[in-house]
Amino acid sequence: MLANQEVYGSVADRFNVLLSTAWEYFQRVVNVLMEVSSIYIKWPESYENITRKFMKRGGIDGVIGAIDGTHIPITTPSYMSNKYLNRKQYHSIVLQGVCDASYIFTDCFAGCPGSVHDARVYRMSPLFKQIMPNITGDYHLLGDSAYPNATNLITPYRDNGHLTRQQRHFNYLHSATRVHIEQSFGLLKGRFRILKFVNIYKTETIPNNIIACCVLHNICMQNKESDINLDELDSGRIIDEIVTEDSASYNKRDTICRQIAT
Repeated sequence: MLANQEVYGSVADRFNVLLSTAWEYFQRVVNVLMEVSSIYIKWPESYENITRKFMKRGGIDGVIGAIDGTHIPITTPSYMSNKYLNRKQYHSIVLQGVCDASYIFTDCFAGCPGSVHDARVYRMSPLFKQIMPNITGDYHLLGDSAYPNATNLITPYRDNGHLTRQQRHFNYLHSATRVHIEQSFGLLKGRFRILKFVNIYKTETIPNNIIACCVLHNICMQNKESDINLDELDSGRIIDEIVTEDSASYNKRDTICRQIAT
C-alpha cells in the first residue's frame, strides 16, 4: 500500500480478505511505525559529523540540517475542502522535513492543510517550539526564502537585482547545500509512491501514513538501500512568498557570506 498506488479494494481482493480487514491490518502496521517513529526520526545528539558532511557539500560551516516543506496530494476532502487547496490548485497536506547530509530525516511534521504557508507550518511545528530555541551559537538550519531568516535558520539573500558577487556566491552555495532536503523528499516519494497521491478519504488518518513512510525511508537509508538517481528527483515543492527577515539574523548571514568569500 505504501510503496504503490493501490486502493484497498484491489489489495483486499489480491489477498482474499474483506475490505475492512485490509484497512485494519494496514492501520495496524502504520500504528506500529508511529510508535517507533521517535526511534528512527530523532534530532541528533551531536552536530560535529553532520556539519562536517554539509561543509564538504557547500562550504558553509555550522549547518546541522536543511528544512523545507512538500505537498502531498490527497483526494478532495468531503469537509472543508478549500482549506486543503494549495496555490497550485490541488488538494494536499503539507509535510515539513529536516534532513541531515545523509538524506536521513531528523524531524518530520505532517498534517497542515495545503493552503497553509510554509512559514506558518514551521511556527506551528514542534520543531519551532521545542528544538529551535536550543539551536544557538554557530549552528543553524538552511531554508529557502519561504522561511523567516534567523540566527538559527539561514535563508538566501533576496535577489532584488542588486546583489553583490559575494552574495550571489553565497546563494549558490546555500542552494547547493540545501538541495539535500529536496533530494530527500524525492527519495521518499520515489520509494513510497502512495505519497504521489493519497487516495484515502479519512483525512485525519493521512498524516500518520505520511510519517510511517518517513520512518521506513530512514530505515532504508540507514541500511544504504538507495538506488534512485538524485539528479532525476522532483521534490514536488511549492515555492511560497518571501517572508520578512528579523534584523538580528542579517549580521550572522553577512558573516558567513564573508567567510565563504575569503
